[in-house]
Amino acid sequence: MVIPVPTYAKDIIKAYLLCLNPMLKLKPREIDLLEAMLRVYFNLKKAVKAGQMKLEEIDSRINDPMGRKVIRDLIGMSHASHNNHYLQLKKKKVITQDDKIIPFLKELNTVDFTISYKLNIKKEEIK
Repeated sequence: MVIPVPTYAKDIIKAYLLCLNPMLKLKPREIDLLEAMLRVYFNLKKAVKAGQMKLEEIDSRINDPMGRKVIRDLIGMSHASHNNHYLQLKKKKVITQDDKIIPFLKELNTVDFTISYKLNIKKEEIK
């Protein structure tokens, strides 16, 4: 079964996260924070393609004080709220212990993408 989800280019990252959220189990503000982080990540990736920085520098730029401020300002989040939600993303293993966004989230093709679900149905034991 294919269910098309029409969305605008500006909302593609949010749509991507909402499609994955049944597995990620994120709260709305965690989704907002992760979306902002990915938005900054993809903008910095353009700088890598232009030869202005190295790919290895992106994660450190996102997590330096200026990067965190840019992310907070994008979503109107306070410093304390950002820290709390960031810790929750780490606990949910969406951000690694070395402060990097998990790799498969960074692989979003912002033009067109497909997400497939395979449900493994477990047999219930009757007692």
